[in-house]
Amino acid sequence: MKDEEGLATDEENNQPIEEKEAEPEEEKKEKKKERGLWLDAWQDPLAGVRAFSGALDLADIQGDGDHKLLIADASRKLKVFCGQSLVSENPLLDTPCAIASFYMDYNEPVRRPAVAVAAGPYIFIYKNLRPYYKFTLPPMEINQIESDVWSNLRNGKIAIQAVIFTMTYIQHTHTHTYNTHTHTHTTHTHTHIQHTY
Repeated sequence: MKDEEGLATDEENNQPIEEKEAEPEEEKKEKKKERGLWLDAWQDPLAGVRAFSGALDLADIQGDGDHKLLIADASRKLKVFCGQSLVSENPLLDTPCAIASFYMDYNEPVRRPAVAVAAGPYIFIYKNLRPYYKFTLPPMEINQIESDVWSNLRNGKIAIQAVIFTMTYIQHTHTHTYNTHTHTHTTHTHTHIQHTY
């Protein structure tokens, strides 16, 4: 129906119907930009992968030119994906925090990289996706003041602000001590060189 002004009206509500204006080309381009340039080639919400970016790597582990996605999963498994399928899954002895692939031998006719997985105090090295070597990192001496601060915080005996202040103090003191030792070592070296000449 049309009312007296000649506008189309909604029969039930007796209100004018607003005509939708066509979107300008600029707005369409902006919406496309907002969507981003990346396309989802594959997405699997049920894959059950829990890993940070440092635990992901791409490597040609079989030397055939086809790079596989390696994931050191938080569930203590080394997962290898080829395309959309899970190729292999190897157990890890500890929760991983990083992964990297590298070449150990350049004399092989088919170059296959080894895979290093950092987990706990160890670096596990896999060759052909089989355990090859375990490197144990040397133990580090824990600062007793820092250990006491964390213990007091866990037991609720210290406030957060005090923790921040103490950790900042430890960091500053440690850095200053390191720089002093380095400077002393350099001075001794220069003295030794001067005496030799």
